[in-house]
Amino acid sequence: MSHNDLSVADVEISQCHIMGIFHISLKGVYNLSLVQAHNACKQLDSLLATKAQVERAHQLGFEMCRYGWVDDGFVVIPRISSKEQCGKNGTGVLVWKVDPDKSYDGYCFQKNGNWRSLKIDFDFLKS
Repeated sequence: MSHNDLSVADVEISQCHIMGIFHISLKGVYNLSLVQAHNACKQLDSLLATKAQVERAHQLGFEMCRYGWVDDGFVVIPRISSKEQCGKNGTGVLVWKVDPDKSYDGYCFQKNGNWRSLKIDFDFLKS
């Protein structure tokens, strides 16, 4: 899927929201660079989460099986239970340092926790 084909229907927002942290993806496909993840979170009235914010949510039970960008410039996967296909059996907030142009998901942080109906303009992904 090219970035020009994206629409609001392409965005998946995780059901799990802890401490303002939530996971975003594009139809379950790794398709966001670091810059695009920043922009996507901004379009959701949020910020790209920091590793420390994801760690705090992880301590309260936040777990995903998807790598996602954080503001620190690398991808993380928050794991409570070990699973071979999720972080290679690791637990904790696992870090993977990759090129910022590589495609992954994102972890956003919404300070006020105001989960409203989202109307998103994806023109920022067309560049």
